[in-house]
Amino acid sequence: MDGNAEITWDYLILLDGLHPLADPFDAASSDGRFLFSIDNFKRTVLTDDGVSTCTSFDLDIFDVLLSKRTRISCCDSLHDFGNVFETYALDAKHFVIVDQSKDERGRIIVRQWVIEIDGHNETASCIFYRTYGGLSFIEDDCEVSIGRDEIAVSNADKVVLFPKNPLSDAPARHFPDVFTQVEECAEILYGLGRPMRHDPETAEIYAKPFFLTPTVLAYFLTAQHLEGRWDYGVGTVIVIDIETGSCYLQELESALPLPLFDNRISERNWKQGSENEVIFTARSRMSASEMERTFVLSLSTRTLQWTELTGSLRGRARVAPTADGNAVILVDNIPGWVKMTIGQGSDSTTVIDSRLMDRIRVLATPNTVPSLTYLARIAAQQRGRKDSPLLEIIYDRLS
Repeated sequence: MDGNAEITWDYLILLDGLHPLADPFDAASSDGRFLFSIDNFKRTVLTDDGVSTCTSFDLDIFDVLLSKRTRISCCDSLHDFGNVFETYALDAKHFVIVDQSKDERGRIIVRQWVIEIDGHNETASCIFYRTYGGLSFIEDDCEVSIGRDEIAVSNADKVVLFPKNPLSDAPARHFPDVFTQVEECAEILYGLGRPMRHDPETAEIYAKPFFLTPTVLAYFLTAQHLEGRWDYGVGTVIVIDIETGSCYLQELESALPLPLFDNRISERNWKQGSENEVIFTARSRMSASEMERTFVLSLSTRTLQWTELTGSLRGRARVAPTADGNAVILVDNIPGWVKMTIGQGSDSTTVIDSRLMDRIRVLATPNTVPSLTYLARIAAQQRGRKDSPLLEIIYDRLS
């Protein structure tokens, strides 16, 4: 293990002495072996007017199979880079950063930056980027949803679908007024007296959809309670076919398995690795003095039923679902101690430094049947620790 990790049956704790990235964006490779995390963006102004810039960042590459982390600092500078929307992996050596910026007319520009990783030389560089200009979004608070072949950039103004692989020759597809159609659909069905669990006056439609199929999107509809609390235990999704415009409401088949609606939700988010499920995370605390807790759940897009993936986790945790839907990589932090030597020779001093450490778990998802290859590879890893070269050979033969 090279002395840099602790392995148990269900999680990996990195003991490499590196501080965890503060607030990274994560992307998991399809096979669940690699997790790419980016943070610490550093912007350098190139011109006096501040218009032209270069941005670099730090990249952590977690190899779950070999139980190690590689940190690459100050990766390739990205010219006129904006604010990060989302990241996702294309394969084990390439991932994409989606950012937004503005042109001289104030219109939103979206770029997909393809980052290639050279594991042997421990370098990462941008080999290609694709720009979509003049999108004329009304608001800046856009959301990104990841589908099988496309990604959706959306807000309360419109939905634009971009090819997931920037090297594809497929064009962007614009669907204006989708959110307006969704709102009108909800109002009409309420007006017809459809029995709903929500009070229409306190209902909210989230402007971030998820994919049911490549052309069908669904929006969460939830109810706001007194004191600013949100009720996730009752739920409805508004489904719309963006090509035909047909729209309908669908009640969730099950409530959340955790009483999140009794807690104060400080943050909620969901990510989609495959069209089979949505991975939902919520952070809450019962009181101002209590440590924040994280809940991770899965919503099947086929049955619209919730499944609890973890219990209550102390502190902040983040998730990265794999594109094949077989697993979710969960990363949280635990307190730890690192032994450090300061100085040299007779003047050296050994100190114990307390710091947070990354803890990584690979969670099987309930909505996808793993392949035999995937199960065999996990079994090979869990039968005691093997030398890295042997694990690489096993992985290559099973891939």
